[in-house]
This record gives sequence, C-alpha cells and structure tokens, in this order.
Amino acid sequence: MSPFYAIRRGIQVCVVAIFVACGFLLYQQRAALDPVWVLWDAYRNKGSEELKTEIATGKVTQVVDPLTVSLQFEHGRYYNLRLAGLVFPPRPQRSDPAYDQFEKQARERLATIVSGRAAEIQLLHAYDAQRGLGVLFVETTNVNALVLRQGNAKLKREYIKGLPVREQYDFMRAEQLARKERLGLWNRESVGKDEPRTPELQ
Repeated sequence: MSPFYAIRRGIQVCVVAIFVACGFLLYQQRAALDPVWVLWDAYRNKGSEELKTEIATGKVTQVVDPLTVSLQFEHGRYYNLRLAGLVFPPRPQRSDPAYDQFEKQARERLATIVSGRAAEIQLLHAYDAQRGLGVLFVETTNVNALVLRQGNAKLKREYIKGLPVREQYDFMRAEQLARKERLGLWNRESVGKDEPRTPELQ
C-alpha cells in the first residue's frame, strides 16, 4: 500500500467520522432546532399575497366563548371578534361533563387575560358590521398565540395564510410548545376523555 493511498484513506475516514459525529450531535440537540423548522413552516405557509388588514381599538366587554370576545369601540359600537386561525373541538352530540368543564375553563382563562382590558384588533375578515375574524392584542400580547400556548385551541394553518411570517411563527411555535408539554387539549386524544390538565398562565 502506497503512503499516498494510506493518507487519502485516512482523510476519508476522518471526514466520515466528522459527519457521523455532527449528525449525532444534531440528533441529540434536535429540540434546539425546533424554532428553525417552525420558522421554515411559517415561511412556506405565508401565501402568495399578504392579507390586507384593518386595525381598530376598543375595550373587551365580554368573553362569549373560548374563541370569541365582544368589544366596545370608542364610538360606542359593539363588535364580536372571533380569534383567527384557532379552532375548538366541536361539542359532542351526547352530554359530556368533561367537555363542558374544559370549555368553561378555557373561557374563564381567556376572560382572565382580556376582560375589561383595552385591546387592539387586527381585522382579517368582516362577516358584517358587527362580527369579524382577526388577531387580538392586549398591550403587546398576541392573545391568539397565547390561547394556543395554553393548549386551549388548535391551529388551522390554512386560516392564517397571508399573515406576516413573524405572526405565523408565533402561532405555530405556541402550538408546538403546548403540544410538546401536553397542555390542555394536547393532554388527551379528544375532549370528553380524562380530565384535562390546566396549568397556570405562562
């Protein structure tokens, strides 16, 4: 065996060993890369055109259900806003105390965050003069993302196409963390089985 062949062979072995070691380290630290994959998903989901939105401010007067709030604008008009991109499990056909309890808890937790607070809405779609779909902000908190973070709703990515990548990232990352920590809806296969875990606000 020539010395050149031995050197080349040694270099090849070292390169392979480095790749294997890097792959092993990446696998061990794969959780640290989760935000990168979420950002990539958000970029892929951004849509061909950015949604045109309207901004309005008001005060939250009532939480109608786990995903709907009523606001009063400065001129006195009331408006029902549905939190965009979020879905709540449908009510079972038969009576289900566990579902009723979880729905109540989700509504109460939303009320804790928004009731009586000044809020800004990023209106994505208006059904009529009194109802619409959008993103709710209390101070700097994205309430839609916080509801996802608590595990009190699931995300429908097709419903947020066209939002800025940064906002989509916040939604996706919030759901990913809730799912990973098995919070709320992610603590069981479906609403109506075992009592859900209800962690403190984070």
